[in-house]
Amino acid sequence: MAEAMIKARAAADLTQAQLAERMGVSQPAIAKLESGKSVSLNTLKRYAQATGTKLKVEFVPRAA
Repeated sequence: MAEAMIKARAAADLTQAQLAERMGVSQPAIAKLESGKSVSLNTLKRYAQATGTKLKVEFVPRAA
């Protein structure tokens, strides 16, 4: 998840500080989110909105 978040931010051409401003949080909070720590679904939605992306969560069957 963290890698996808970083890619979304990069594609939006945003620094962590710029994204933090859009989300109304601090830059260290963005760094923590992007480090792969536990993230709520609500936060993921806000992150997607701030980066101009769409959040898609899906369950995929495991390979046998």
